[in-house]
Amino acid sequence: MKKNLLLLILLSVSASAYSQIIVKGVVKEKSEKSAIPGASIHVKGTLQGTSTDGDGKFNLNIASDTATLVFSFVGLRTKEVKINNSVDSLEVLMKWECNIDFFEIKHFGINYYAGVVHTPLGGLFELVPPSVIRMSFQLMVGYQTDLNQNKQIMGELGLNNFIADCYSQIKLKAGYNRIEIKNLDFDFTSYRIWSDMYFSQFTIKNIHLNPGIGLATLHQENSIKNYVGYELGISKYIHIPSNYRYDFDTYFKITYWSGFWQFQGGIEKKYKRCNLALGFNKIKSYTELNIRAGYDLEKSRRKKKQ
Repeated sequence: MKKNLLLLILLSVSASAYSQIIVKGVVKEKSEKSAIPGASIHVKGTLQGTSTDGDGKFNLNIASDTATLVFSFVGLRTKEVKINNSVDSLEVLMKWECNIDFFEIKHFGINYYAGVVHTPLGGLFELVPPSVIRMSFQLMVGYQTDLNQNKQIMGELGLNNFIADCYSQIKLKAGYNRIEIKNLDFDFTSYRIWSDMYFSQFTIKNIHLNPGIGLATLHQENSIKNYVGYELGISKYIHIPSNYRYDFDTYFKITYWSGFWQFQGGIEKKYKRCNLALGFNKIKSYTELNIRAGYDLEKSRRKKKQ
């Protein structure tokens, strides 16, 4: 009788050990494909679990090949993965939780805005009125001059958060620009509409696409011609990890005006209520480096993703 009882116990232990399987794998953040150390893993409905090592890897013994593993980490969406006999190694991709602040605090910005080459004096005013529902408008008006015959006038109206969720964002903008440089016999006026689009599923490293279209008139060499323009640009927020705040907004765009090209680009740094920006503009014989330095009377709240 004792022998039969001992045999039964041994068979039960062997069956329990045999039914256990080892699940191993790695946990990564989905967009950057970077490993997540310290992520928690547990078997759903039990207290059995483990955590990932410094390389985001884990090993876990589970008692059933039909168990469900729950993966969690602070700031990331909890994810459940069902285990079956065919599982050899897992690669678990986790997404960041998304909390978007759709509303931007109203503010009024005053800027010194001038061109280094042709129009060294000027100013720019920026206004963001209170948000309507979740959308907000942005108005910018600028003027440059050399106090003689050269001038530049610009105006821009933007509609922020036209479409905005955790994985896509579209802004709509319309702009007017008049550049008059007498010593170059150059008089250029343009009207443009464009969008700032971001789709996390299709774009790389948070790059925004800026397609647009426009109409322009060029007075040069005793002639007046009208043009249709097609524009494509990219913009990107750049952050360099360090003890200091090395982060910038950058952009570059090209416009084809049915016979000639326009090239624009720039970089902007914001710190609290202050901002500093450099930009260039190249159209035929006209080349200008623009400088903008300003202060917001009421700080703008930028949209954040977590």
